[in-house]
Amino acid sequence: MLGDALEDLHWLGQIQPAARAEVGDKAYYLGLLEQRGFPVVPGFVISTRVMRRFLSSLDWQEPLFADFPDSSLHVDVDRPQQLRAIAQKMRQSILTSPLWDDWLAVVEAQVQQWRGPDGALPLLILRPSLGLDAGLDPSFSGRVRGLIGSQICLANREAIALALRQVWAELFRAKSLFVWQRSRLQLQQLHLGVLVQPIHDAVAAGTAHVRATDCEIHAIWGLGAALAWGELAPDRFLLSQAGATAGAAASEIAPMVRQIHPKPHRYRLQHDLNPTAVNGLLCPHPALQIELLEPAQQRQPSLTEAQLKELVDLAAQVHQILGSSIDLEWTLAAEGAAAQPQFRLTQLNVLFPRAVAAAPALVSAAPAPSPAHPLPPLKGVAAAAGQVAAQVWVVDDLSQVPPDLPPGRLLVMSYLPPTWLGLMQRASGIVTEQGGMTSHGAILAREMGVPAVVGVEGATQVLRMGEWVRVDGDRGLVYRLESAPSRSGAIAAPERPPTALPSDRLPTQTQLLLALNQPTDLDALAALPSDGVGLVRAEHLLLPLLKDAAHLVALGRSGEAPLTQQNGLPGELAGHFAGAIAQKILPIAAAFAPRPVFYRSLDVRSQDFPGLQPRSHQPELNPTLGLHGAFSYQVNPAWLDAELAALRQLQQTGHANIRLILPFVRGVEEVQFCRQRVLQAGLFESPEFQLWIMAEVPAVLFLLPELVQAGVQGIAIGSNDLTQLLLAADRDLTQLAEAFQPRHPAVQRAIQHLAQTARQLGIPSMLCGELPSQHLDLVDDWVRWGMTALCVTPGAVRAVQWAIARAETRHSQASDQEME
Repeated sequence: MLGDALEDLHWLGQIQPAARAEVGDKAYYLGLLEQRGFPVVPGFVISTRVMRRFLSSLDWQEPLFADFPDSSLHVDVDRPQQLRAIAQKMRQSILTSPLWDDWLAVVEAQVQQWRGPDGALPLLILRPSLGLDAGLDPSFSGRVRGLIGSQICLANREAIALALRQVWAELFRAKSLFVWQRSRLQLQQLHLGVLVQPIHDAVAAGTAHVRATDCEIHAIWGLGAALAWGELAPDRFLLSQAGATAGAAASEIAPMVRQIHPKPHRYRLQHDLNPTAVNGLLCPHPALQIELLEPAQQRQPSLTEAQLKELVDLAAQVHQILGSSIDLEWTLAAEGAAAQPQFRLTQLNVLFPRAVAAAPALVSAAPAPSPAHPLPPLKGVAAAAGQVAAQVWVVDDLSQVPPDLPPGRLLVMSYLPPTWLGLMQRASGIVTEQGGMTSHGAILAREMGVPAVVGVEGATQVLRMGEWVRVDGDRGLVYRLESAPSRSGAIAAPERPPTALPSDRLPTQTQLLLALNQPTDLDALAALPSDGVGLVRAEHLLLPLLKDAAHLVALGRSGEAPLTQQNGLPGELAGHFAGAIAQKILPIAAAFAPRPVFYRSLDVRSQDFPGLQPRSHQPELNPTLGLHGAFSYQVNPAWLDAELAALRQLQQTGHANIRLILPFVRGVEEVQFCRQRVLQAGLFESPEFQLWIMAEVPAVLFLLPELVQAGVQGIAIGSNDLTQLLLAADRDLTQLAEAFQPRHPAVQRAIQHLAQTARQLGIPSMLCGELPSQHLDLVDDWVRWGMTALCVTPGAVRAVQWAIARAETRHSQASDQEME
């Protein structure tokens, strides 16, 4: 057992890349830094294998947990009471089951080397270190930092066993199960190592958010618990990396932002581990005690200028090693009565892009009031990306969840308890007076896509119940509006400046665009790191209009309404719908401006809306091969003309970012016909307009040069239809769909041919369908073939953009080697 136990433990200074999945991301990166001589708090990691072994050994009484953890666990997270009950049963089983005593004896022996000069052992802190299976979004563990809490304990086997089980049990809290389920993650894909370190009292503690251009420091007195729990607004410093070059004097530091907040108390270690109260303040953790500070110290900066310079230098050196956006957690501690306080790194998240405010937006000078925002904004920390306008709902009593919160209101409160999942689901945005990027409320807001600004001083006093505000979760600003925003149906020019590319978009040559079905949560979607919208399917967007049109056509055919055309939708009805179509497209165009929005015109198949087919149309046994797509426009151009008129209305009111994709193109004649209608509608009068086609019929493989000559300016490769047509496999039949998938070599060769031919012809190519969202291992091939854009679902954006960046780096390195 001794040998097995030692194999389960990984000292930071000895962790190798092959062990990354066993120790988790935090521990892996800390190990890299310790091995390079950085001041990391020493420690060892209990491998994720131990947790899996322990869970497998439990006698689960609940039938739902049969074969757990080897089987998937399906929980209905939309039922809060059921979710809490399941979570409680799972955690109770974990917390009450014993660990192996001989294994614990080995762990206990490892901590003996941390005895102090007086022979006393320090308290221990057990920190979660989360990782995911290879190929999944590498930014996920960084985005849920703080979701699984740390535990402090005595350095004996009984205390270590309890603290370890408590960390494991955090994986199954209701809030954790909610996030895993919403993120479509199974337990088998999660790797939870536990980092064991000694913990000492600290002079100060905090975080450092390091990017290529700047470093943002958050600092408080004492241990960092008050920051993690969102109790205090930290001191905040934003510095340019250029101002932190090695050798620069402390007096040369000129932070772009310096915000010193009152810090009425700090946390210190409580070695007897009994809950303690000071002046009525009950400490939420038995290992910590609250110490009230003198008024003078409350308003003092928690870091001196020299300490600030030292910390920024340290952060810059870490950035040079790891070369990415980074979140550091640090302490400033004096280990010994006469010792000089020194910085130690305690935790580390290497973040591929995350939604934080860009540096210029953090400058303390307020933007000039505008007609849309006549009052100066309130400022805080940008905790969750997105923008939303809503009415304020102030929560004064945090002891119980208000049952009467109307959906869509903006929650304003002192802080957000992590148990209020149901309330967050009803809210359109969140503003809190306390908290930071790592607080529980901020974590859940990011995962749920709810715009949030935290650390807004006096928000519950300044903002009034029912008042209209606009929350900018990208820049950490809250605008008070004099009245409700206009909800008029009339098309108007955009009221706000064009939306810039989100600050966390990785700089890649291959564009990343979104596929949208319904325009919900547009503010949050527009805040994602994308280059625009690659595919808006008209038949999904216009579904209510199509139902109305089918009903009107049916009335006409029955003689109850005049009908002057017997081939599908009459011209007068199509003209009536043009304005309604424009209204459906407008919110998407406005939300993403000036980024492009690719609108795919109607592709109505007979099984979906038989009432819109011509009266003489014969029944279709296989609608995929029937009358739809671009060819159907030649039979009845009324719908196409209505859509083109709608796009022209949008252009004339300032929304020139719309591009058109023709669906299911079979031949050159269809493109020639449609292009002539586009010319007549006047769309080419806008220099930004482009006419694309869907490349999903195999004929396009052989006709692309002729199609470009006919006026095609780009192709969107529809991997779903291309797969079923190329392999003669109906994608609606489960057995065939599973056997013949888009990664089939024939489909990939067709995609390669289309991308390379498009590049030779000088037009862009975009890959659509489920393929680019689900098969990240193929991104290298698509980049190498010259694909200029990938169109993915919103949930896949961050993982795919990381895969693109990695593929382009590899491709560039390979090209450099060939040149050498």
